[in-house]
Amino acid sequence: MWIVLAQLATATPVDDGIYIGKSSHQVVVENPHIFATANANTRFTFWGEVSKTLNVHGPYLKVGDQIIKVSSVGSDAMRSTITFELDRQTAEVVASRHGIEIRERTELGRGFSGVFAGGPYRVGEPMPLSVTLRKAGDEDVAMWVGGRNRGPRNNRFSFAVFKDGEQLPELQGWDFGGLMSPRAFADGEELTLEADLASWVEIAEPGEYEVRAGFDMELLVPQENGMGGDWPEHAHEVWERTLTQTLTIQVHGPGPSVGLFVGEPREKVAPSSPHVFSMTNDNSRFLFWTRVDKTVAQRGPRLEVDGEIIAASSTGSGSNQEATATFQLDREAAQTVATFYELPLSERRELGSGLSGTFTGGSYRVGEAMPIALSIEMNGEEDFALWVGGRNRGPRNNRFTFAVFKDGVQLTELEGFDFGGRAYMQTFDDGQTLELQADLSRWVEITEPGTYEIRAGYDMELVIPHDDRQGGGWPDRGHEVWERTLTGDLTIEVR
Repeated sequence: MWIVLAQLATATPVDDGIYIGKSSHQVVVENPHIFATANANTRFTFWGEVSKTLNVHGPYLKVGDQIIKVSSVGSDAMRSTITFELDRQTAEVVASRHGIEIRERTELGRGFSGVFAGGPYRVGEPMPLSVTLRKAGDEDVAMWVGGRNRGPRNNRFSFAVFKDGEQLPELQGWDFGGLMSPRAFADGEELTLEADLASWVEIAEPGEYEVRAGFDMELLVPQENGMGGDWPEHAHEVWERTLTQTLTIQVHGPGPSVGLFVGEPREKVAPSSPHVFSMTNDNSRFLFWTRVDKTVAQRGPRLEVDGEIIAASSTGSGSNQEATATFQLDREAAQTVATFYELPLSERRELGSGLSGTFTGGSYRVGEAMPIALSIEMNGEEDFALWVGGRNRGPRNNRFTFAVFKDGVQLTELEGFDFGGRAYMQTFDDGQTLELQADLSRWVEITEPGTYEIRAGYDMELVIPHDDRQGGGWPDRGHEVWERTLTGDLTIEVR
């Protein structure tokens, strides 16, 4: 479609149309479009293509008594484009006179929700605050990520911070757009984004603060030729929505320094769903476990505790962008981390005190299997379960241990590595027994007849069962474990 607008014969146009300067010209506008620029469909943009030479002459639009200045001009190697901002009434007049379809917005992204999280913090340090976006439903919708972060902060976020009812002044933080890309979401998919609250306000005193957080979403309908729709044909297929939440954060004064970092120069990372729990019976060693973005796990996260740098002992990746990182800490460091992040220090307690075990052997022949039996019995009532298996993917079950002696001299133990293995949970009633067996010839090679002394052991891993699953959930119940070894001495005869 193209429009030929009236030739300008005087300095003050009489007819409606697009004009340039004060010269007489016949202005041709090709491929015109009118589309909404507000969710309420009260504001519109008139867009069209014009000769490349016209954009330097200050085009304007006359509609009735209105003279509307051009809002933007653009050009490439072949053409120039012009846009005018119109209210709804004016847009309808222009559309009616020139046979242009008015394209309105329709709501997108009803299934999106967002949860903000942050803190605690310390005065003078970064204050990372995140939002986790989640989409529910199968609506075909995407979201622009970026576009407001070329500057000191990502201005898709907004924060109003209050202390004792008084709002803190907001720092200046202009942005100059920024790179952006459309992101599609499957049903149930999540995306976590983060901003530094310290880029919005200066918090100089410890205390409790109220934060009214917002995140501006720009949603669009993805197209087959690209994630974003062609401009201007699909420019109306946009919906702007702001997710909001009010949360309370704690800011501490100077004290122990704790932080999760990645990269050089180091970049502070906010832990997600962190836990601190014991990994030993005597509660002297602990694990700090946290969810992190997959890119953080790949870059080698480090935990800093009062100047000590602790590398991650392990990282793991799940679906999408989610990963985990764990750090091994002594008790003092674990207490510092737990206090800083306001977490419980989850300790172990004894389980299975009523369990006992009896090892029995027999009379064997050189070169044949030498089964050793273990009978585990429960005396009393206690709510716990025993992992059975888990160390048997290999030549033997390495929950058993055997030291074998002949005439006071210990025989050399054979190598027998395991690679884990299947395991199940065994619960016990009062008086209940469990019978297990291992082949002693997997541990030592006995080539001579005689009498042998055996120091036998069986490593037990006990847990507290729960209704939602047989074993305790990780990491919420990672401390609900107790490690105990059943031991026994026996004598065997080999012929």
